[in-house]
Amino acid sequence: GKDQVSPHVTAYLDPEAMPGARADLHEFLTARGMGQSGSLGESEDHIGALFEVMHKLIAERCSGLDEQRFFFRRFVWPGAVSLCDAVIACGNARFYRSVAGFVKGFLALEHAALEIL
Repeated sequence: GKDQVSPHVTAYLDPEAMPGARADLHEFLTARGMGQSGSLGESEDHIGALFEVMHKLIAERCSGLDEQRFFFRRFVWPGAVSLCDAVIACGNARFYRSVAGFVKGFLALEHAALEIL
């Protein structure tokens, strides 16, 4: 069946911005050795994949704060809050409604922290 809510962040962007955002994300990941190899089932803009990349930038790759801030602002923040809102509004998302509320709060905190630092 079809997902009632897309887990892909670019699905929540302006349709004209979507192809460019995906291409920019792929370029960013490939330049850092994190791009997809071969044909995988999930798109690189899956919210779980984006959080994993953010984790790698912070913990494993020890990238600078500027790179972390850029990644968050460019690839996570623009669509992730709307994705959370879509999950919260979905009638069948009993458990994930709570998860989306938590993630939305986390994203707001992360956004504020990156603005201060």
